[in-house]
Amino acid sequence: MFLTAVQSENARRRRVIWWRVSLGLIVLFVAIWMLGKAMQRLSPWYETRSLSRDHPILGKLPSALPDKSMAPLSGFRVEIFGLAFQTPWSHIGTMTIRMMASNEAMIPFPDQHVAMTLFRPSSDDFEKRMFAEAVHARDDATVISNYKLVAAEMLTTPDDVKWWKSYSQNEARTFLLEMKSLRIGDLNEIYSIDFGNLKGFQVGNPSLPPYQIRLDLFDVSDRHYQIRIASTDNHGPIISQAQINAIAASVHQAASP
Repeated sequence: MFLTAVQSENARRRRVIWWRVSLGLIVLFVAIWMLGKAMQRLSPWYETRSLSRDHPILGKLPSALPDKSMAPLSGFRVEIFGLAFQTPWSHIGTMTIRMMASNEAMIPFPDQHVAMTLFRPSSDDFEKRMFAEAVHARDDATVISNYKLVAAEMLTTPDDVKWWKSYSQNEARTFLLEMKSLRIGDLNEIYSIDFGNLKGFQVGNPSLPPYQIRLDLFDVSDRHYQIRIASTDNHGPIISQAQINAIAASVHQAASP
């Protein structure tokens, strides 16, 4: 009888041990799962912190233009990709429009140390499809348009990504910040532009290094015009704000031949 009691006690102890081991494994599994979910939820927040350290300008919001005057333009008239606008520089000698790709062209103005890059205007749904989900996550896009999508990028800052927000909210804002960083690069200022039939954004102050300007303009039909102006050899300021305003205001669809 004593042996039977010992065997019964040993069996009970084994059951208790296995129960504790099983419970411990369950607790460990749940803890690992919860840690994984927490890390996933925080991953956009960590990514945003790194992105903002590399690109401090992401914390800036568009401001009003410091100078809204218009300079007279009497230089070369650009007409390509179905758009046209006036420039302040002369088209001299052997200088020609260089096609960089089917949707990209570069116009050098060597005497003025300027290179201008143009992109084929976009009015299709590519950007809309690309950003629609991210913009909807902001709850501020009742009508999707190319302008609103770029505006959503410009109006997003790292402060919009909070560690306590949902993963989907933070992921959407992080995506917008990534696109904003690609659009503005390492330039220094962001300005809002509105010239009646054209509105959009200017990135870069013409009086500050690296003396580059990026224009993202949108007409009433939501066509997206992209114009980039850069100094070719760090020559210093190459254009005034009044000249930029005049260029942007002169952008329009070229007349059909």
